[in-house]
Amino acid sequence: MVSPLDFQLVNAARQGDCQTVETLLTQGAHVNGTDLQNTSALMYAAQRGHREVVNCLLSAGANVNQQRPFSGLTALMFAVAANRVEIVQDLIAAQAQVNQTNDDGNTALMIAAYKGHTDIFTQLMAAGADIYHHNKQGDTALKLAIKGDHPQVLELLDTEAELSREQGLVFAIRCGSLRVFQALLTAETEIDNPDAEGETLLSLAAAEGQTAIIQALLATGAEVNQRDEEGETPLHYATVEGHLEAVKTLLAGGASVHLANQFGDTPLILAVVQGYTQIVQELLQYGADPNRKNYGETPLTLAITNGNLDIIRVLLAGGADANTRLPNGRTGLMKAADEGNLVLLRLLVEAGADVTLTDQTGATALMWGSHRGYVKVVKLLLATGHVNLNEKNQSGYTALSLAEYNKYPDVIELLKKAGATC
Repeated sequence: MVSPLDFQLVNAARQGDCQTVETLLTQGAHVNGTDLQNTSALMYAAQRGHREVVNCLLSAGANVNQQRPFSGLTALMFAVAANRVEIVQDLIAAQAQVNQTNDDGNTALMIAAYKGHTDIFTQLMAAGADIYHHNKQGDTALKLAIKGDHPQVLELLDTEAELSREQGLVFAIRCGSLRVFQALLTAETEIDNPDAEGETLLSLAAAEGQTAIIQALLATGAEVNQRDEEGETPLHYATVEGHLEAVKTLLAGGASVHLANQFGDTPLILAVVQGYTQIVQELLQYGADPNRKNYGETPLTLAITNGNLDIIRVLLAGGADANTRLPNGRTGLMKAADEGNLVLLRLLVEAGADVTLTDQTGATALMWGSHRGYVKVVKLLLATGHVNLNEKNQSGYTALSLAEYNKYPDVIELLKKAGATC
């Protein structure tokens, strides 16, 4: 339980009221007492930049290395995070342990690296901070400086003692650290050289969706259409991961929408399969072919199979053939009629799908709808005015005879009213 005097002491320190701090200490407040957040007076004073209070507390015997429970933070760490240069100096002089770690395994130096506080970073190095210490995630001060995107911190370290320049570039890409990336990128960097997995810096940036780094690489002359070992370009990478802005940037930089990987997949096919409607739209605007086939499938047949109505709409508006056939020989219209999918049926009819086409068994969309007993499907198809009511499939059945065979009275009535006679 927090005593009233301790609570007042912590509050006075937080507000920078040195006189009240001194008074409360003489009245018996515990110099290392904490508030309900388990934060001591010294921690607050260090964080808020109240140097006079910090020195008052230190003179009164405050534990400079006290850690806040559940986080492990010390006054030094609070001061470092808040960039309190002079207070850091005072705490080091008071024997603050510079290599003490918090619950995440981070030292004060690592916090300074991530925050980009170079003056404090230099102070801590001079005080003996371990620059190679790893936190619980395996990061060092160098990696945290890259994560925080602080190239000025890298200048204080022997970067290549930990990472080669190429490794640093890759790590910067993964972290989205543009300034570090630009600092590490030199005229000698062979930007189009693939790694062991065939990835270039541009394809990695595309896969990570790092638009600003993509722009930097393109401005440096990176080959926008370079393929990896599977024939994939940076546009494939960005597409399959769903990075719309990266896709836009690559397209604006000259990426080809027509190149297929070794499996025959174009970026458009990948976008359809993944269900990325906006990317599909973007690729179509740059001339992607909505009717290009791969193993008997087109973007539209894939979208129909996946039931993605939004992408179907975009493809149809972008010139996809409404009569394209699925691998089983049926058109999308037949599939919609067979499944009673009125929304898809209507989309295809409005896009000009031919209701008279037949599948390999000689069946039309009307026959499939009648066979299943879908009244609304039959109504919609009849409303087109183009169906051949008495056409027979290869087994000799018409739409009416199929409805009669399966005993669908409502469909039978509709067909007869429309003029079906057999």
